[in-house]
Amino acid sequence: MLMRFFSKATFSRASIAEWMNSVRDRHDEILSVALFVLCWVGLVMVYPREVRFSYEFENGAPWRYEDYYAPFDVDVMFLEEELAERKVEALSDVQPMLRREAGAREAVERALELLPETWADRGMLAEKVRSRMEAVRGEVDRIFDLGVVDRSTVPDHFGREVLVMGDGLAREVSLNALHDLESARAALYAGWPRLGDMAMPGLGLVSDALKENLRYDPDGSDRLAADVVAALEVYAGKLPQGARVVQRGERLSLDTYRELHAIRTATLGGAAESAARAVLWGQLLLVLIGLIATAIALHIFSPETLSDPRRVAVILALYFALALLTKVVLSAGNLAVHLVPMCILPLVIRSYLDRKLAMVLHVIFVLMVSFMVPSAYEFAFLQAFAGILLLYFLHSATRRSEYFNAAIAIFASYSMTHFGLSLVQQGGFEGMEGLDYAWFGGNALLCMLAFPLVYFFERSLGLLTDIRLLEISDTNNPLLRELAENAPGTFQHSVQVANLAEDATRAIGGNALLVRAGALYHDIGKMQHPHFFIENQQGFNPHDEIDPEESTLHIIGHVSQGIERAKNAGLPDEVIDFIRTHHGTSLVRYFYQKALSKAAELAAAGGTPAGEPSPQISPSNFRYPGPLPYSKETAVLMMADSVEAAARALPQVTDERIGELVDRLLKAQLDDGQFASADITFREIQAVARVLKRRLRSIHHQRIAYQK
Repeated sequence: MLMRFFSKATFSRASIAEWMNSVRDRHDEILSVALFVLCWVGLVMVYPREVRFSYEFENGAPWRYEDYYAPFDVDVMFLEEELAERKVEALSDVQPMLRREAGAREAVERALELLPETWADRGMLAEKVRSRMEAVRGEVDRIFDLGVVDRSTVPDHFGREVLVMGDGLAREVSLNALHDLESARAALYAGWPRLGDMAMPGLGLVSDALKENLRYDPDGSDRLAADVVAALEVYAGKLPQGARVVQRGERLSLDTYRELHAIRTATLGGAAESAARAVLWGQLLLVLIGLIATAIALHIFSPETLSDPRRVAVILALYFALALLTKVVLSAGNLAVHLVPMCILPLVIRSYLDRKLAMVLHVIFVLMVSFMVPSAYEFAFLQAFAGILLLYFLHSATRRSEYFNAAIAIFASYSMTHFGLSLVQQGGFEGMEGLDYAWFGGNALLCMLAFPLVYFFERSLGLLTDIRLLEISDTNNPLLRELAENAPGTFQHSVQVANLAEDATRAIGGNALLVRAGALYHDIGKMQHPHFFIENQQGFNPHDEIDPEESTLHIIGHVSQGIERAKNAGLPDEVIDFIRTHHGTSLVRYFYQKALSKAAELAAAGGTPAGEPSPQISPSNFRYPGPLPYSKETAVLMMADSVEAAARALPQVTDERIGELVDRLLKAQLDDGQFASADITFREIQAVARVLKRRLRSIHHQRIAYQK
């Protein structure tokens, strides 16, 4: 029993160790899966917890769906805009209240008390003073009886008929018929007693004392307004279950739109209490489907991306950031969802991956986000077409001007699509909003932020972009200048290989910029000992003085030395891989044959039958350490490198010899298993061979012999 326990324990430890090794070997894939799960949770948290009505509709637009029937009994309410209009109309009939202020007369009375003495001092008889005072008081009474009010204090939404309250009575009068201070003083001036052409003294004193004796009563007026508004009918009718609301293709009238709006409001209101959990489960499922579609697209178009957590992180980070920005814009209320720069996603992805994948991912993400926004169909169509048109014009994303042209394409796409949708939905130009086109312009400008975003991701995550490849491929790069100075023959060979490999890669749909950069640097290790390589030799060959085994070490060593130089120079790993793989595990055949010949001579001199190789001469000692090429691009570089070097050694260059040379070398590499790990087909190898033959023939074409 004890032995059985230990055997089980040993098996368990072995299983754990095996599992840990598998985790270590596949940690990149595991990290990518973790990123997908994290994005799944994040996107679900961003999504609003509300039921979406299944139909999109606009007042006056045609109904695009099948005939629709009321799913339940529903009270149809007047729309908010209708109620607002009716409220304005009702308030315009409300008579605001004005109340009399007793204190306004007191200041005038004090001024009037000074008049008799003033007039008597000027010699006016007492009887005439009394008659003049009666006239003045009568005019003041008429002014105050009519009323003096500041009309600006009465809100404009009320009618111009007012109720003047006083002594428990209410008098209806036009607001414009009442005095303001200016008209009251004019009336006082017109009725003031005169002595000939001159007004009697005291007019200014009494005029200055005039004040408003009517004040707007906000509390009383608001109570009247509230009663009127409360009396407004809010119910437009009742819609029974099963009643047909609208037919397919029918243009929505105001009544039909009101009924659909009532059904949608009732549906969403009921979901707020009873269906929140169901909404969450639905969002979990829909977001999961979208992310699975993303993973499938990556697996189909770029399988290596799934095992690269950096690229996965960029895609999913853009997913989450744009979804979050959409929610913020929708929550702000005063911003349009058209402002969200959705096309940043294909712009950034195109910098790292190809156009087909960028297009598919953009469409997938737009469909995912459309569940968050109103008018989901229009939004999805608008955004999807903008991304497709953008990617059609964005060929390489290697120049700043292309980002500017992309912004123009985005604005043009949004504008044309929105214009067409508006014509279909509104049936004319009346419903078009000029502000929408301003949003589109802002969107296009925001999309230009993709340029600094690409640089940020490139530097922070070490991703390789076409722009970075162009910078690396500049022959004025210090490392390439050093190669040209220390090993000029190798430099010329590298440039020729880069031209050959670039054309061949483009013919089979590979990354031509990447293979060009890799080709320019694939032999930088030869700078360490340039004289050991024939293209740099000038009459002296050091291999003549050393053993084939030592020569092989110098030849093979340029790979490891090149990797070291590339790492010190900060070249990306994708470029360094070309240095690692450009010879694969191929045999250094020249020195292997030389070693065999030398061993055979020694064996013959020692009595061993000629032709039998020495046991010490093993082909493995004359092979490059690898690894094998793993992609189309690295495989193409191996082919271009071998045929370019061999073509230089042809004693007589003809089209037939070049053709035979290319076929023989590629067949030898194929038979040697050098392309076993590369995702390249026989048809693509044949296409590469045709390009190499054509380019080599153009390089080594016959020239006219000029006379001296």
